[in-house]
Order: sequence, then structure tokens, then C-alpha cells
Amino acid sequence: MQEKKENPVIIYAGHNISEDYLYELTEYLKDKKFGVINISKSGTTTETALAFRLLKKQCEDQRGKETAKKVIVAVTDAKKGAARVTADKEGYKTFVIPDNVGGRFSVLTPVGLLPIAVAGFDIEQLVAGAADMEKACGADVPFAENPAAVYAATRNELYKNGKKIEILVNFCPKLHYVSEWWKQLYGESEGKENKGIFPASVDFSTDLHSMGQWIQEGERSIFETVISVDKVNHKLAVLRTKPISTG
Repeated sequence: MQEKKENPVIIYAGHNISEDYLYELTEYLKDKKFGVINISKSGTTTETALAFRLLKKQCEDQRGKETAKKVIVAVTDAKKGAARVTADKEGYKTFVIPDNVGGRFSVLTPVGLLPIAVAGFDIEQLVAGAADMEKACGADVPFAENPAAVYAATRNELYKNGKKIEILVNFCPKLHYVSEWWKQLYGESEGKENKGIFPASVDFSTDLHSMGQWIQEGERSIFETVISVDKVNHKLAVLRTKPISTG
């Protein structure tokens, strides 16, 4: 959740092809000063390309072509692709997506770090946390102390014993899109050759009142992995009240 009011509000486009979504977004932006971060390795992905064409034109119409050039940024390939060609032609500032990093693994490249930084979050802390986890999961770490190795072995053993669905559970709304990213990582990586665990996710306690029933008493083909926030930003106390009679 963005808390620094001096930073731009990040709004996403190019992740669907809903005409209503794009129309309502362009209407919302009509009286706003906005810029565009065009994130695309090739520049030809349908959803991203459509959204960029609409928003590029609107930005140019509202702010003028010269100003638009200063507030449109491209995160793309270093040398090739439609997005690179457009960026070079228009004179946009660019950030490079490394050649050896696939799309689903690119969160800790400019693909993810740039919008996160623009939103006002500390990307140095984020990268430091990732570096700490890389060390914790290194090849020289003993198996029993390596969280990645233990997780992988546990998943594999459960899969061999008929557990074909993994449900990632969280109890904090801020973890919702961590779960969405996790689904992409595992679904795109493992769903091949008619094999692989199906990755699903739930947001508790919201989904506990719907999916919770299926999880507790449905088919026994699932296992759950729970993620949580170690240190919350705020703690709340609820006052104790006298019991209320319902009779």
C-alpha cells in the first residue's frame, strides 16, 4: 500500500484486454498529469502493446509530444524488439531487461524495481532481503538448513503421494500479489509434459468462509503452504467489552 503522498500513484494497464478497464482508465486520466512506464521485452505482447498505444497517444495529447518524451520510460531489451525501436526513435529514457532473465523471474530487475521505486518503496531493502535469501538457499548450505531444498523435497514427496494441488495461504492482504507471482512462477515453470503441481492461492480470512469449506472437507488431493508477515507495521488493540446476551 502506497503511504508516501509525494510519490506518484501506480496504476496498472496492459495486464488484460478489457475494453471497459482501458476506457475507464483513460477517462480517469483525462484531468491528470501522468507518465507511462512501458515494460515489455519484445514490445509485441498484445495486452501491453494495446495499452501502450492508447496511453502514449493520450499522454502526448494532454501534455504535448516534447513533455511526453520526458515522462514516458521503456523497460525493454537492450538492442532489439518493437519497444526498443520505439524508445530509440522517440528518445525515451530506457532501462534494460537482462538477456539471461526470463519474464517470470524479472521482478528484481528494472521490470519490478522501477515501478516499486517510483511508488516510494525502498528497493535497496528489497534487494538486500533477496540477497540474504540467496545466501540462505545456496548450494553450500546443509539440506536441513536450506529452506528452498526442504520446500522442494517436501513438494516432490507430496506430489508422489497423490497431492496434485498446492494452495498458498496468506492472512495479510499485502501478500495477495506475492501469491499471484508465486502462481506464475510455479505454473509456468512446472506445468509441462502433462505433469506438475497445480498452484492455487487463497486470502484468509476472506476465503476461509468459501474455499475453507472445500479445503477442510473436499477431495484429499491438496496440501497447503502458509506464508505470513513476520513484523507488521502497526498493532491494534481491541477493547474488551461485556458479553452481549443474544437470548
